[in-house]
Amino acid sequence: MTAERAHAYRAYIKTWVGELQEIHPEAVQRPNNHMAFHIYEFIQLFGPVRSWWCFPFERLIGQLQQLPMNHKFGELPVSCHPIVC
Repeated sequence: MTAERAHAYRAYIKTWVGELQEIHPEAVQRPNNHMAFHIYEFIQLFGPVRSWWCFPFERLIGQLQQLPMNHKFGELPVSCHPIVC
């Protein structure tokens, strides 16, 4: 990740967030819009996003949340327990 690309990201996200209300008047500003600005800082600190993003883990958490559990926290069905060898 070059500094030029990081600066370009910041410029693009600023334009997108700045013009969002203009293009989509019904849109509501969300915390995600604010957090998108911090990605620039994280790129500078940690390098390319693919090196530190958590999407695969977030996706797994989302899949786990969809499992039926009958509101019994801490009780996993036997089929969900990992096999330990």
